[in-house]
Parts: sequence; C-alpha cells; structure tokens
Amino acid sequence: MFFRGRRAAPAQPTSASADARRQLVWDKRALIPGPMYLKQAYPENIAIQRRILQQIVNKARSVEQYKEKAHLRHNRIVINDRGYTVENLAELPNDLKAVVGCYENGNIVCFYGSQCPLSNFYQAKFTVGGNVFSYVEQAYFYHKAVHYCDKSKSVQILAESRPHIHNKLG
Repeated sequence: MFFRGRRAAPAQPTSASADARRQLVWDKRALIPGPMYLKQAYPENIAIQRRILQQIVNKARSVEQYKEKAHLRHNRIVINDRGYTVENLAELPNDLKAVVGCYENGNIVCFYGSQCPLSNFYQAKFTVGGNVFSYVEQAYFYHKAVHYCDKSKSVQILAESRPHIHNKLG
C-alpha cells in the first residue's frame, strides 16, 4: 500500500478505549481457570502515592466507624464520603493520622519514609549548636563530618536541602 504525502500519526489510545480494553479483560475473566488478578499500571509517582494511601485505607477498614466507608481511587482515598490525597493527609481524622508511614505490631512501632515523624527523613526544623537543620538525617551526617574533621563535607551537608543527598554525602 502506498501513501502520498505524510502518513497520519497513529491515533493515541483514549481513556474510553483503555476503559473498553479493561472491560473486555474483565468480561473474559470467567474463561480463565483459577483465580485471576488484574494489576493497574500507574506512573511511578502515582504508585508511590498509592502505597502511602493503601496503609491508611487498611487501617480505616479495621476501625468500626470507617469499615465499609474507606476506598482507594487511583491517587486519592475516600473515607466517610470525604476525599484525601497525599497533599492533605493532615486533614485525616485523628485516629488515622498516625498511620502515615507508621504502623504498630504489638509492642513494636514500625516506620519508614518521610511521612512518619520517627523517620530521619521527616522534615522538622531545629537548631543544634547554632546550626539550623531541616532533617535529623542532615544533623546526623553534619556531626559525623565534623567528628572526622571533614570541613568540606560538613559545609555541603548544611547547604543541601534533600535528606537522601545528606546520606550520600555522609
């Protein structure tokens, strides 16, 4: 087949066609023996947000007043008909706020990431010895550099505002 002039660019899939493909897979699931699991592919930034929000939904579903009223929708959660995103987690009900980046397992409190106040990556300005720090991670690696008399590293660590870079510099 020959074309004159420029060839038309292939049509980009629309959300309607993507939804139609998802529906087709869902409709065909009965033909596949055994359990079938569908995994939605999200961009990395949305996937990170979903991991944070999923913990909150799980906790909410274990609390009687939220049990049937907590849902995860793409990069936001709905609890008691109120929507929350990663940006407004401070507005969560008080009994769900502690879930962000932390969870309890018996007498053990587990935490990770910058969302939990127990993490070295949690942003909190404080002053030690006349120096203002934004993260415990920054203070830790600054004092480590000072202890080993590495002035250039200590200056770089004070100037840097990202905790993962403090870790690399230290």
